[in-house]
Amino acid sequence: EVVEKLKEMAKSVESKEELINIAKVAVEDDELSKLIGETQWEIGADGVIIPEDSNDLKDSVEMVNGIMFDNGFGTSAIINNLEKQRLEIDDVPVILTNFTFDTILPVKHVLDALIKDGKRDIVMVARGWALKAIKECMMNHEKGVKLYPVNAPYINQNEIMKDLVAVIGGKYFNTEDSSLETMTIHDVGWAKKVFCERFSAKFGGYKDEHAETRIFHRVAELKKTLEGEQSIFMQKTLQQRISQLKNGLAIIKVGAMTDTDRKYKFDKVEDASNSVRSAFQEGTVRGAGL
Repeated sequence: EVVEKLKEMAKSVESKEELINIAKVAVEDDELSKLIGETQWEIGADGVIIPEDSNDLKDSVEMVNGIMFDNGFGTSAIINNLEKQRLEIDDVPVILTNFTFDTILPVKHVLDALIKDGKRDIVMVARGWALKAIKECMMNHEKGVKLYPVNAPYINQNEIMKDLVAVIGGKYFNTEDSSLETMTIHDVGWAKKVFCERFSAKFGGYKDEHAETRIFHRVAELKKTLEGEQSIFMQKTLQQRISQLKNGLAIIKVGAMTDTDRKYKFDKVEDASNSVRSAFQEGTVRGAGL
């Protein structure tokens, strides 16, 4: 009843200026609130802003192709940002499957090829991870090769994995029509950035001609599906996925004079980013204890 009442009270966001004002409540800084509000307006209600530490003194924004989905790391042992409890990694090859790994032996030939090519960090996306497979990944960490097990999207898995291929390239190995033994190093995708928490993951890809072509064709496929879809829920889901593919991710690089100032600003930017996205999606209600 409370949720329904809030929906009745909610006022939808209609302008960029409103988003800037919402951000200002959280960051208490005119320039930073303008950067956050304008960025969210540009990437749309379904676009995702990711704050990132920067050594620069000035704050800036970088747009990347990317998507977010509803599943996270296969084990908390791979967390490398303890404060945020997440995996953060740049410029990394990604194996894309919906197989369940009881052991990593079926893709050992691909891992060996990547390692031989000088790659020491590799993300592996799969439907599920047996304890033995996770232990094998962690044993490799001890040898200086970091394998990161990540769970494939929970909802609408096959389709979201195809969206991910559009963003980072490579080939999606589906249990219904693929064999892991046939995978080669050329089937591996490449992510510019990966942010992975317990129940969510964000993959950012490189902006180049090949990526733009892949995304263009994937969006065209989704638009055709949308035309024939009868379910209102599925129509909304498809529209959100199309919006995310078209607009990608925005990385706000938080700069400051000192580490203390940067951490303070980073937390403020994170709060503001969540606020403006929620407001853009669902509207605002009067606050201040009312």
